[in-house]
Amino acid sequence: MGIIIFFIVAILDIALDQWTKLWLNSVLTEGQSILHFGFIHITLVHNTGAAFGIFHDSNLPLAIIEAIGAVVVLTLVIVMHRRHYNWGGRLGFAALGLVFAGAVGNLIDRIHLGYVVDFIDLTYWPVFNVADSSVTIGLVILAVLLIWVIKPKEKTNG
Repeated sequence: MGIIIFFIVAILDIALDQWTKLWLNSVLTEGQSILHFGFIHITLVHNTGAAFGIFHDSNLPLAIIEAIGAVVVLTLVIVMHRRHYNWGGRLGFAALGLVFAGAVGNLIDRIHLGYVVDFIDLTYWPVFNVADSSVTIGLVILAVLLIWVIKPKEKTNG
């Protein structure tokens, strides 16, 4: 069941990420800002770097890193499924689906457009997108599972 949850979360998240980027890229010009809800704005940014504007114009190396990350997560999910290892349960698989979807969503942009489409503007934080949010939320869930939920097996003397 875990692998099914992984794929459902990943597919839905990639679809939402790509749909929002396609839609906003078609109705806004770069730098244009709309929909101001207090401190939340929708501002179209074409990002050739990584988070916080670092590694500007590093599209190819970042695409390679995202591809490797997606392959690592997918491999981990397949190994967990085949060995019937339910690390973190359904929530763990969902979190891995979010991380995978985030990497794939931004990788699609880098390959197809040559940049990542960012649009969620909190005015006090660098502009980001659904894929970035997915990676962050997925990693936070995995960290919580590692720290507070998953207990290591106790060794037996014998």
